Amino acid sequence: TVAMKDPPTHTRLRRLISPDFTMRQVDNLRPSIARIVAERLDGIAPALERGDAVDLHREFALALPMLAFAELFGLPQDDMFGLAAGIGTIVEGLGPHASDPQLAAADAASARVQAYFGDLIQRKRTDPCHDIVSMLVGAHDDDVDTLSDEELISMLWGMLLGGFATTAATIDHAVLAMLAYPEQRHWVQEDAKGVKAFVEEVLRRDSPVLFSVTPRIAQRDIELGGVVIPKNADVRVLIAASNRDPDAFADPDRFDPARFYGTNPGMSTDGKIMLTFGHGIHFCPGAQLARMQLAESLPQIQARFPTLTLAKQPTREPSAFLRTFRALPVRLHAQRGA
Repeated sequence: TVAMKDPPTHTRLRRLISPDFTMRQVDNLRPSIARIVAERLDGIAPALERGDAVDLHREFALALPMLAFAELFGLPQDDMFGLAAGIGTIVEGLGPHASDPQLAAADAASARVQAYFGDLIQRKRTDPCHDIVSMLVGAHDDDVDTLSDEELISMLWGMLLGGFATTAATIDHAVLAMLAYPEQRHWVQEDAKGVKAFVEEVLRRDSPVLFSVTPRIAQRDIELGGVVIPKNADVRVLIAASNRDPDAFADPDRFDPARFYGTNPGMSTDGKIMLTFGHGIHFCPGAQLARMQLAESLPQIQARFPTLTLAKQPTREPSAFLRTFRALPVRLHAQRGA
C-alpha cells in the first residue's frame, strides 16, 4: 500500500490519488452521510423508545462506516456488508495471539476481498459512475504514470481496512464521551466549530490506534530522547501516548474540547499537533471522511436521544493495537411520569 512505500514510489502513488481524494470530493458525500445517520437512528428509535437496550456499536457505529464506504466506492450495500464481515475476520487474524485457524480464515477472507476489488475495477472501467473507484480507474488514463490494477486493489484495500474499524471505534468513543461528560455535550449542539472541537478532542484523547502499524526503519544509529536507536531497528510511534504527552497537551487525561476550538484540524489552540491520523507524507488520506462521519453523527444523536445512557458497560475487543469494541449497549432514561 501507499503507507508501506517511501519516495519516490510513495510520491508517485500519492500524486495519482490525491486529486481524487480531496476534501471537496469527500465533502460531496456529506448529504449522503447525513441521510445514512438519520436512517440508522430512525431504525433504533422504536426499541429505545420502548425502553429496550440497543447495541449502538453494532447497529450504528459499525453500520455507518460500512454504508459510507458503499457510497464512496459506489457499491451495493449488501456487497459492503459482506466485505465488512471479511474485514472483521482479517482483523482477528492480525492479533498477536491469533490461532492457526484464525490465520487461515484471515487469509481466505483477504483473498475474497482482493478478488472482489479486482472484479469491481473491471466493472468500473466498463461502466464508470461518480464514485471514487471510477475516478481512480479512469482519471489518469491519459497519464503516462497510471495506477496498475494491483496498486488500485492495494489502495482500496488500505482505505477499507484503515478506515472501517477505526472510524467505528471513534464513534463509540465519542458517544461514551458524551455520556461520561454531559457538561460537555453543549459542544455538539453549537455551530460547526463547536462540533469540530468535540470531535478533535475525542480523536486526541481516545485514539483508536495505539501505535503506528507501518514500521519506520532506522537508517543509522540515532539518539532520540536519550536513547540510542540502532541502525535497522523497527521503530513504532506510540500514537495514543503521544496524544497524551503532558508536554504537548496540558492535563492530557482531561476531556476538554476547548483545546481545539477555532483551530485547523488536528491542531490545538497553542499549536500542538495530535498524531491520530499520522503526520507528514504518510498522513491518513481518509481523515476527512472519518471526521465528517463523526461531525454528522454526534449532533443528530444528541438531538434525537438527549437522555441516552449506558445500559451496561461496553465490551472491548481484545487487540494489541486497536481500541475497538464488541458491544456498546445503550438505552434511554425513563421519562418523568413513565
